[in-house]
Amino acid sequence: MSETSLVLEAVKKFAYDRHSTLTKSNVIGFDEEELDRVTTTDGYLDFSIENLEIVERDDEDEGPIWYVSATIYFQTDAEPIEGSTDTYECYKGTDEWIVDWHSS
Repeated sequence: MSETSLVLEAVKKFAYDRHSTLTKSNVIGFDEEELDRVTTTDGYLDFSIENLEIVERDDEDEGPIWYVSATIYFQTDAEPIEGSTDTYECYKGTDEWIVDWHSS
């Protein structure tokens, strides 16, 4: 697997983990109609992480740092609801990829 693919996969996993505890009672920015449309599994919102794209790469002495944008889409019975597009910082640690939220 290419380094770019590994970066995108690490960010996707991090974004899924970051949003995995969202419920109808703790999600921000939804009106009642949107909350009624979003599907859930075991009380947690159903979503996907899409449009992953490397938007910048900084080559540092310790190794490259990638900045990756990713959009969350909340699932409904019809068209998904587009959530925020966040940017994540990703770099190679000793044995694993390190990913942190960078900006919205």
